[in-house]
Amino acid sequence: MTGWRDAARCRQSDPDLFFADSYAHGDRIGGLTKQEAIDKAKSICGDCYVTAECLTEAHRLGARDGIWAGLLPAERDTGQTCPGCGNPAIPPRIYCGPDCAQAARQ
Repeated sequence: MTGWRDAARCRQSDPDLFFADSYAHGDRIGGLTKQEAIDKAKSICGDCYVTAECLTEAHRLGARDGIWAGLLPAERDTGQTCPGCGNPAIPPRIYCGPDCAQAARQ
């Protein structure tokens, strides 16, 4: 695997954390409750540098499960697109990431 995925912070984490939303209420994921696992996954994404690429990939794949770019399915299906490049925008941002935001300021 090469490219943006190599830089993703989730690569060093338990993949089940990022699909905790698919588990039944009461299930434990890596010793965590479902909500604790979701919160932990979102926290890992919060410090990641490739969330724009991750969100674009989730949309490209039509991902209906899992946490991508720190967002649950309902959170990422806003229909909002970046005016700079047309890729999905990460709420509450207007642009998909810092590169497009920077280009818009120039």
